[in-house]
Formats: sequence, structure tokens, C-alpha cells
Amino acid sequence: MPRRIPDVFEFKPSVQLKEIEPKARTLAGKAGDWKKHKTRSAELLDIEPKTAWVVDYVDGQGQRHIETFDKKRDADARDDEIGVNVRKGVHTPANKSITVAKAADDWLTHVEREGRERATLAQYKQHVNLQCPEAR
Repeated sequence: MPRRIPDVFEFKPSVQLKEIEPKARTLAGKAGDWKKHKTRSAELLDIEPKTAWVVDYVDGQGQRHIETFDKKRDADARDDEIGVNVRKGVHTPANKSITVAKAADDWLTHVEREGRERATLAQYKQHVNLQCPEAR
């Protein structure tokens, strides 16, 4: 059974903090006081503090994955969905799943190898091309 890393936590992008920290140090005055003044510095410098909600989990193969969301409720819902799917053993991470075009190509290859009639294959290809132009 895969273990899940702490479900959902608030994340503040480090890029934004890199913008604030040097300016906060200048505004704070004393060495070490800059940490207390990050939020105030962000306000003075018109930098909007940004947060994201992160779902951090380990899939059935032991691979760690991270997904980010703007809203906590979206992150909680996705975390619940992932938890159920991982426990069932049916979870496929978004970056590991194939595209519709690839699935269509694989299916057409399969039916060709099965020896379907030429007219049937032509019709299948026509359907695939209408629904998924980037396939084949």
C-alpha cells in the first residue's frame, strides 16, 4: 500500500519571495528583522502575496507527484479522488496518461493487425480523423 505524503498544504512560491526578501531587508533596517517585515514590504511594494494549494502524494509505483490548485476546496476534492484511486490501484497521474490521439492511433493499429476489412478500417480512420484530427 503506498503511503501518502501530507495531503494538502499552503505553498508560497519561492520566486515571489526572492522578489520580496532583498527589498524587505532594506526596509527592515536591522539584520534579522527582515523576516518580520516580508508581508509589510509586499504591501508597500505593491506585490500581491500569492498562495497555492498543493496535493502531494505517492502513486502505486512509489513515484511522488505534486498538483497545485488555486482553491483549497479543489485541492481537497482532488486529494480525496486520488486517495480512492490509489487505494483501488487504478490511479494514473496526469503526466503519465496517453493523449486521445495516441489512444486512437493505438486502437487503429490494433484493429489493422486483427485483419479487419479494408472498408471497415477506412470508416474507422474517417471517424478518428473527424473526432481527433491530430491522430495519424
